[in-house]
Amino acid sequence: MAKTTLLVITPGKSVLKGDRTFSLYVAETGEHINSQLVEGPDQAYDRLYADDQELVDSITKRFGKVAVKFIDDTAIQENELWQKNRDFYSETLRYVKPTEVKEA
Repeated sequence: MAKTTLLVITPGKSVLKGDRTFSLYVAETGEHINSQLVEGPDQAYDRLYADDQELVDSITKRFGKVAVKFIDDTAIQENELWQKNRDFYSETLRYVKPTEVKEA
C-alpha cells in the first residue's frame, strides 16, 4: 500500500480587512510548500493547493498520494510543526555554500 503524505494548512495573522495568510507545509518534515493571502479558511485549500494544477502535479510527482488537512483537523501541534520547519531549513541551509563576493 502506498504511503500518503500529509500536507497541513496553517492560518497566519490577519493582514488587511480580514484577509489573512495561510500556508501549506509537509507535516512530516515541516517543509514550506506555499503561502497565500486569502479572505478566509474556506478559500485556503483551493488557493494553496487545488487551484494550482502545476503545484498539484509537482506535489503528486514528488510525494505520490497526499492528504491536505487544516492543522486543527490533525493531531499536530503548531509548535511541533514550527520546530520541524526550523529543523528542516537549518539542515537544508547547512549544505548551501555561500557565494563568493567579488569586490568591484
